[in-house]
Amino acid sequence: MAKFRYLSASKEILKGVLLIFCVYGATDYSQPKEWVDFVNNLAGGSHIYITQLSLYMTIITLVLSYCVKHMGVSSIKEIYRDFLSITLPMEGLVTTVFWTLNSIDPTLLKNKELYTAGVRTPLICEVSLHLFPFIVLLVDQVGVNIYEKKRHYWFFGIFGFTYFIVIHHFQKLNDYWIYPFLGYMTILMRAVLVFTAVLLVVGYYKLFMQFSRVTNTRMYPKTLKKKLM
Repeated sequence: MAKFRYLSASKEILKGVLLIFCVYGATDYSQPKEWVDFVNNLAGGSHIYITQLSLYMTIITLVLSYCVKHMGVSSIKEIYRDFLSITLPMEGLVTTVFWTLNSIDPTLLKNKELYTAGVRTPLICEVSLHLFPFIVLLVDQVGVNIYEKKRHYWFFGIFGFTYFIVIHHFQKLNDYWIYPFLGYMTILMRAVLVFTAVLLVVGYYKLFMQFSRVTNTRMYPKTLKKKLM
């Protein structure tokens, strides 16, 4: 029991630290001034980037987590579970795609002119945006019974379709693709890309459901099952 309390306390401390980094990553203070000025001149600003959207969802999920787990607000427990269930695989997608493309060519994701001019995002910001949100949600799901729901699949599909429309709408407004690699594709290729991304998110969703079951079974033996949410 003492070991369990120690692990629980360590988990909450880690979550708190990572949450601070996530909030930092969501602010303009984490980015170079040149990039902030560039993005702020775009219609939609930074709020049209899926990285930013998923980060907002992560922060909301963690706020709900603290409300449910530490403030006893049981009325929002299902909302919290829904947020955790859908945000974790989305952050998995963001983490996978960003680090893969960034390792190939950073200008696939970043403005080429700014990058060529030497404007760089600090590493602490990159991990606050593209790694820590995923890790903190993985940590948060320990001890939570999350279930597969049909509405989650609907959310992934509707989000993907909506985001496909959004990126084209703002490309027309800004005459600029929010992710430069999209400009190398035809509309059909972009549609296939979004569809593939949705499938990948669904794959992560199923994987993390299984991961949650295995983790909770091992960390919460029968004597501690009542502590599961």
